[in-house]
Amino acid sequence: DLAERFVEDMDKQFWDAENGAYFMGEESVNGVTLPVRPKEVFDNSLPAGNSIALKVLVRLHNRTGKDEYLTRAQELVSALVTKLEISPSSFGYLLSAVSEMRNGEMGSRLYTGRGNVRVSAKKQITNTTNKMIDVVLDMKPGWHINAHEPKQDYLIGTSITDSVGEIIGGVSYPDAKLARLGFDRSELALYEGTVTLQVPLSALEPNGMSVPINVNVQACNDTVCLAPETIELTVSLANDNIN
Repeated sequence: DLAERFVEDMDKQFWDAENGAYFMGEESVNGVTLPVRPKEVFDNSLPAGNSIALKVLVRLHNRTGKDEYLTRAQELVSALVTKLEISPSSFGYLLSAVSEMRNGEMGSRLYTGRGNVRVSAKKQITNTTNKMIDVVLDMKPGWHINAHEPKQDYLIGTSITDSVGEIIGGVSYPDAKLARLGFDRSELALYEGTVTLQVPLSALEPNGMSVPINVNVQACNDTVCLAPETIELTVSLANDNIN
């Protein structure tokens, strides 16, 4: 909510409605109109303001599902694309934000279902040899995801897959909740609220000191099911003996 308020103020005070991108300062200071309004666009030892703004817009879109943030992000990239093509090495942070916009975020906590489902993963703290990764799915009120084994053939069940899309065995899925919702009068098997899936580390393929996990979900509410999505999580294995 705070980030959304910041972006609203940022748009009002700094957005260049004519040429796109954000100015470094307001149009006037203490009632005096500034003769020049520069824009910070090149990434140096610190990212440029416009590069940071782009990543904020992309992540707000992922977390809220509001298309206005994606539209503004696309406008920002369009305003800088000529400079970007001439000197891409001057836009390292901006390019990382463009990558997130096109390919999604990376990390151990991501969002899906138009921002209505948060997916996170972490290594269990355990001294046993059966080491596990906890995948936690947290859904906003009024939203759910299909259980691992949905009752309807047209619904996509929640699953964990490897980097090539193969279903991973040995995953512990929670018990499904049975309910009837508006879009289907028959009984549905679903997860809602906060649920945890436990994935055996031995079934995954570590990449150095991290391990990738693909979480396949289909988010729904009482009236509609969104398209199925695959969330690519990266879980740190720091201080762990992956052998």
